[in-house]
Amino acid sequence: MALFGEKYGEIVRVVSIGDYSLELCGGTHVKNTSEIGLCKIVSESGIGSGVRRIEAVTGQHAFRYLSERLQLLEQTAELLKAKEAELPQRVEALRQSLKEAERENESLSAKLAQMEVGKLLEKVTDVSGVPVLAASVNVSDMTRLRQVMDDVKVKVKRGIIVLGAVVKGKVQLVARVSPDLVEEGYHAGKLVKEVAALCGAEAEAGLTWRRPAGKIRVSSSTLWRKCRTLWTRWVKKRDSLQEKRVSREND
Repeated sequence: MALFGEKYGEIVRVVSIGDYSLELCGGTHVKNTSEIGLCKIVSESGIGSGVRRIEAVTGQHAFRYLSERLQLLEQTAELLKAKEAELPQRVEALRQSLKEAERENESLSAKLAQMEVGKLLEKVTDVSGVPVLAASVNVSDMTRLRQVMDDVKVKVKRGIIVLGAVVKGKVQLVARVSPDLVEEGYHAGKLVKEVAALCGAEAEAGLTWRRPAGKIRVSSSTLWRKCRTLWTRWVKKRDSLQEKRVSREND
C-alpha cells in the first residue's frame, strides 16, 4: 500500500499515543514519548487539499526557541516602557494613535492640496487661444499628484495640463488634454513622452493622461520651461496648418 507518497509492506507498524493519536509508521525514532520532552509547534501550513503540515521543535531546541521568544518579549517591553502583561494594551493604544495621526495627516494634506490648486490656477496661461498649464507640485506620491490633477481639471475644463513632482529622487508626470483639443489633434501621450525624455523616463501611449517615471536629469525649472516651449510650438504648428487649410479652401 502507499499513503502520502510512502510505501508500506504487507505488515505495517501502528504507533499509538494514549487515546488521542493513532498512525501508521515505518519506524520510530524514540523508545517512548518521554525521550521527546518539551514539544513546541512553530508553524502550521497547508500543503495540499485537506492536508496540513505541522512543524515543531523538541527537547533542548524547544527550550532554546522559547528562550529566544522570551528575550524578544522582554526587549519589546523595555522599548515600550511597559510591563510584559501590558504589552497587548500598549500596542493597541499605539495602533490607535497611529491611525489618528494618519487621519490628521490626510486631512492636512487635503487642505494643502487645495491651496496648491489655487496657486496652480494662477499659472494658467493662454497660448493662441489654448489655456495651458505646466507646473511642479509638492506632493509625497503619485496618488497625491493624480488627485491634484483631478482637482485642477475640474477648474480648467478646457486646455492642456502637465503636472510633475519629484518623488523619492524620481520625476513623476501627469498630463491631460481636454476632449475638444484631442479632436483637434493634441495628444497627451505624445506631449508627456517628450517631457519624460528630459527626465530619462519612458512614456506609454495614451490620449488623455499618462504617468511615466524616471531619474532626474534636469532641474524642475528647466523641465517646466521646456514643457511650455513644447506646446507653444505645437499650438503654433496647429495654427499654421489651419491657416493653410483655410487658404486652400478659399482657393
